[in-house]
Amino acid sequence: MDQGDDDYCHPVDDALSVYRNLSEIERRNIVRAANLFAGNGSYVSAHELISEAYVRISDGRRPWPKSDAFLPFFMGVMKSLLSDRMFLTDAGKAARLKHKLTVVKIDDLPLVAANDDAEDLADKVLLEAIISKLETQIAGDDEMELLWTGIQCRLIGKDLQEAMGVDAKRLAALRTRLNRHIDKLAIEYRAKEGRS
Repeated sequence: MDQGDDDYCHPVDDALSVYRNLSEIERRNIVRAANLFAGNGSYVSAHELISEAYVRISDGRRPWPKSDAFLPFFMGVMKSLLSDRMFLTDAGKAARLKHKLTVVKIDDLPLVAANDDAEDLADKVLLEAIISKLETQIAGDDEMELLWTGIQCRLIGKDLQEAMGVDAKRLAALRTRLNRHIDKLAIEYRAKEGRS
């Protein structure tokens, strides 16, 4: 950790002390979030996510910012592990590659084109572009990333609130922020496409 980080981050010992003194409810929320992330096709277990997050915090690779509450910070560390190529298993890397790329034989192109109505295809491309930009915009905002992951895993209400470790009022505020991001991006992309 840089000397300058001392002004913005808690000492490692403080982070470990807070982790050791988490309440039973807080520990359950961490486990729920880990299960949510692990069940999202990452090919790592919830236990591995929790353990690796603890290791990275304890060795100083992931300092705890003073501006963040501990629970969302810890959950954010777990979520960031899902995109860490060094942490993913070979099966996880292969599955990710498989879902990103599809090889289509030239002979099959007319069949693929026939199955994709042009308007539907344009909407799919637009939606993927909006999602990609949204994920870029919220990257680094642990609460927003957790909310987005929870929504993708179809969590709602109390389940989403518990997985994120926030109260109902905070969840409502985060959802409002996320909806504003989405609305703004949709308007922006539709304007580019010349659609209203």
